[in-house]
Amino acid sequence: MKQENEENNGNEQKTEPMVTVELTDESGHVSMVLTKAETLDVVKRNSDHWLFAKGRLIQVAELEKADWSEMAENETRVQLTPGLVGGVMGVNQQRCRSCDTTLTLDSEGYCEICAPYKDGEEFYLENLTTWAREMVELERDILDDVEPLSPPKNDAQWVELIQQITLAEDSSHMSSAHAIDPDRLTEEVGVMWQRVLIGEPFIVDRTASGSEWSRSAPVRLEVIHALAEILLGLRGHEPLWRLKAGIIAHEVNWRNYVHQNWRVPRQRSFRYLRQVADSTPNILPTSEGLMVWGSSGAQYLIGGTRYHEQMTPTVMNHPDGSGGIQQKHVCISAQGSDPFGDRIASLALGLVNDVETAKRIDQLWQIVDRFENSNRQGCYGCVE
Repeated sequence: MKQENEENNGNEQKTEPMVTVELTDESGHVSMVLTKAETLDVVKRNSDHWLFAKGRLIQVAELEKADWSEMAENETRVQLTPGLVGGVMGVNQQRCRSCDTTLTLDSEGYCEICAPYKDGEEFYLENLTTWAREMVELERDILDDVEPLSPPKNDAQWVELIQQITLAEDSSHMSSAHAIDPDRLTEEVGVMWQRVLIGEPFIVDRTASGSEWSRSAPVRLEVIHALAEILLGLRGHEPLWRLKAGIIAHEVNWRNYVHQNWRVPRQRSFRYLRQVADSTPNILPTSEGLMVWGSSGAQYLIGGTRYHEQMTPTVMNHPDGSGGIQQKHVCISAQGSDPFGDRIASLALGLVNDVETAKRIDQLWQIVDRFENSNRQGCYGCVE
């Protein structure tokens, strides 16, 4: 019995509390379950990374003093992400827009291998808006038979186009419609104006130059109303499909578009970015990019127009000195060669902890200090 107890005690002594440790690296990221000693060893071997626990930026000394049993019980995650620096990485340290390597790049961001073929990237299906991508994928067999609809240049051409789309419907009353400023539209038609005439239906490719269907917007209320109803699918015979197909046939060579294939490390890095965003209340994905609320009160946008570009955040609510707010760019970025999703995640976590991050980066301190002063003065320039 004594021997059995001693064996049990020995087994208990061997069982150490363990926590999940996530490390970004060139593979995308790795997730490990480690003891305290093992974690500190990983931290030591990756001293260029920044250290987060529960999404909070910490020093190594804090981790050394941490109660590992409590961290394990609370399922605390330790994250090591690329360190942030003031400014952006030099051209030769950026990643190739095509193959994602860190070789020497040309002025347009391509390595010597990819540069001769760089024009192909503008034809990625992922660059198309959702409706355009679906049409290219689902309607490709009949797109060649679509007669392109030329962009109207005036209200008379808009009426002619609407008559083509609506076929037998009578639209003659529109020709005598009086001119009206779009800003004076009724609320109902104004909403349609926002959704249709200056919105998604006329955008084909978000990244290529000339991606918006060139046209002169109609000025007559009846024409605007009729067109809005057509594009919203409220009248006409397959009107939205025909107009959109005409836009594609007129604007882009749809056969050139192919699927973009991200390498596995980049795919893994963006899965990690999603995990960070989903688990951090102060990080919100939007159609414009990641919106981040810093502990200082600053609201940051990490724009997402092109994933191959360096992402430098914009402060959306920076005090302008006269009681209002303005947008202001912050020149900071993630260093290292980790895939892009990992570097965006590091930047987002650093901005959530902007007060602590600012102690390490002067460019951010200039922003945080402004908010700290505003808070001391009764939230001058803050946004409710």
